Amino acid sequence: MGKTKIAIILLVTTILSFSGCSFEEDQYDGINVFTGEETIVSGYIPGRDTPFSSIYEKSDTTMLISRDGDMTHVTGDFLLRKDGGRIEAVGEDGVLVSDLVSIYAGDQLPGIGILHQETLEYLKEGVPVLAILLDGFTHEQYKMLSSEDRFDYFENLYMGKAISVFTPVTNAGFASIITGELPPVNGVHDRSYRDLQVETIFGYAVENSLDSMLLEGDIKILNTEVEPVLNVDLNKNGDTDDEIFKASLESIDQGFDLVFIHFHGIDDRGHQFGPYHKNTLEYVEVVEDYLIELDKVWEGAIIATADHGMIETDDGGDHGSCQYEDMIVPYFLREPK
Repeated sequence: MGKTKIAIILLVTTILSFSGCSFEEDQYDGINVFTGEETIVSGYIPGRDTPFSSIYEKSDTTMLISRDGDMTHVTGDFLLRKDGGRIEAVGEDGVLVSDLVSIYAGDQLPGIGILHQETLEYLKEGVPVLAILLDGFTHEQYKMLSSEDRFDYFENLYMGKAISVFTPVTNAGFASIITGELPPVNGVHDRSYRDLQVETIFGYAVENSLDSMLLEGDIKILNTEVEPVLNVDLNKNGDTDDEIFKASLESIDQGFDLVFIHFHGIDDRGHQFGPYHKNTLEYVEVVEDYLIELDKVWEGAIIATADHGMIETDDGGDHGSCQYEDMIVPYFLREPK
């Protein structure tokens, strides 16, 4: 091989090596630090060894959220360290989390999997459950409408805040809601996953000879122990929520032990207009009216939460990042009558 050819190969190899390194740096966005009220820091990249206490004063609860969706509670201070394309959290005894995406530092909150826990407790007591997934309903939306006295029903059911999962998208959030587990355990990390690795509330119902129904829009989201009842937009108004609402009223008359309803319209409008746009907020009130009507005819418990929140963007809204707006959602409960 000639010297010129060897030199060209070495040059190309060097360029590719530096390009890969540069690309990694450009693509790395750092971590977020958020509380139950706001996002404190976005896209933070630490120096060599940065104490977390130098970024944000220690709260009662500190939770490290890793890229695979695991959540690790820690006490005491720890160091943040950049390691190539990742950020590590390091404690006295070594690495706590090797691939950190976010840190929650606030009051202790239940996860959205609390719906699973509460549902099983009621079913074991022989109490029917109406479980409702309010897709894309942010806690900030709830707080905004509640402050304007537009949420009488939701206010009566409001139990507090809950924290979603990473990645905060429907598949992962939905999976956690119906299994009570985080993504590393239930097996659903993002939109590309459909199959669950653990039992859901529907599996419990099947095993215990309870009648259950899952009412969905026009697309199946996850593979569960019961097939969802899909609803298409029959009246061509751009929504399936009204068809889902009608189907839910009919299912109540059939005496089901567990009815799970997935309303999509809040998320749809949030993406199109933004989470705090007039059209989106007014539609949240439409969904509240659906719940008011369901409350009138359902004697058992009613439990509702959201799979994720949403952030405002230049052209509407989006979600999928690990920060306050995406991760903190409201949780509602109405005791059996």
